[in-house]
Amino acid sequence: TYTATLESVLDAPSLEGRNFLTLEDFTRAEIEGILDLAAYLKQHLRSKEGRRKNAHFQPLLKHSHAMIFEKLSTRTRISMET
Repeated sequence: TYTATLESVLDAPSLEGRNFLTLEDFTRAEIEGILDLAAYLKQHLRSKEGRRKNAHFQPLLKHSHAMIFEKLSTRTRISMET
């Protein structure tokens, strides 16, 4: 299991104001920073203490998000047809 440290998260380059559309728009350090942050949040927010301290942590609240799937899903198609 990969674990990130708070230091690695804080040392990551800032991505404020940027959109994630393709990996080619980011440097290796920026991608590693994103992965470090994800690992750190997963590790700390899943712990009992982390859930207690961050009970009101909702970073996606009041934001709009969209997902685009390029390939059709057979499972989804079949479940909708029955």
